[in-house]
Amino acid sequence: MRWFLSKVQSISGWLTPPPAGSAPVPTHVREAIREAMLDALGAPGAFKRPQLAARIRTCRELETLWVLRTELMMVLAQAEGESHAREVLAQVTELFAGLLPHASQVRHPRARAPHPAWPAH
Repeated sequence: MRWFLSKVQSISGWLTPPPAGSAPVPTHVREAIREAMLDALGAPGAFKRPQLAARIRTCRELETLWVLRTELMMVLAQAEGESHAREVLAQVTELFAGLLPHASQVRHPRARAPHPAWPAH
């Protein structure tokens, strides 16, 4: 009986429409994000990290692209420095705004004024 109920619940989950406000992301939007990530990776990055490039290229879910931003950040930081990587990642992250609940809550670090006690360079 438990087995039967678990199968019924599983099937009902497939048939239940997604909650309101979680409309599927249009393909062209996902493709634009994918292209932005591949552009950020660049040809040298794709050559050095072909697995990452392939994962970005073949990804079908927006959530997975969101997670791949972390790996993209690491690759960019190693190649171009952390400052550049943060700038590029901020631009990519903006593309996710309003598409995923957690993407809208990301706060971009602001440049902080130097502490008054710190010597000027």
